[in-house]
Amino acid sequence: MDRELTDRQRQVLRFIQYHLQRHQVPPTVREIAGQFHFASPRTVQDHLRGLIRAGVVRVRPHIARGIELLGGGVGIPIVGRVPAGTPSQPFDEVEGYLEWRPLSPPDGQTFALRVKGDSMVNAGILDGDYVLVRRQETAEDKDIVVALVDGEATVKRLVKQDGTSQLVPENPSHGAISLRHDSQLVGKVIGVFRRYV
Repeated sequence: MDRELTDRQRQVLRFIQYHLQRHQVPPTVREIAGQFHFASPRTVQDHLRGLIRAGVVRVRPHIARGIELLGGGVGIPIVGRVPAGTPSQPFDEVEGYLEWRPLSPPDGQTFALRVKGDSMVNAGILDGDYVLVRRQETAEDKDIVVALVDGEATVKRLVKQDGTSQLVPENPSHGAISLRHDSQLVGKVIGVFRRYV
């Protein structure tokens, strides 16, 4: 299905998905035009017709927010890769969506990251898995979290002891990372998704 779309149509579709996931309502034609700096709403209509032909959206006429997603609705945004090893650059853009029906509908606070590395294997998180992360700035002792350390993202278990916090791997070949005052918790890992393809 995605191969039938132009690059711009994919971008418009992702913006519709993002808007639904973030605001629980689809964007208007004007909001799409504003997002992409289109000079005319007619350009949006052209892209929407392409999405309709590809079978990914339906548009209810004469309704301002009448765009409907087809084929499973909105998924959880995949915002990049997170190392289960040494930290790396933080995620900054949506690269796709993960359909996850067993969870409650996305609330704008849940996102997915693709894991890279083996430091969390003993927690059942493998290289190539997707971790589902709920945005939050605090976590309990022993929670698995995504954190920014020196501006770089990593996934580890949070261990609090004697007034200090560490990000501890679940693989003895990797070392712990001290969680300093300038470090930031991004969220708590609430699930793991693995594809067998």
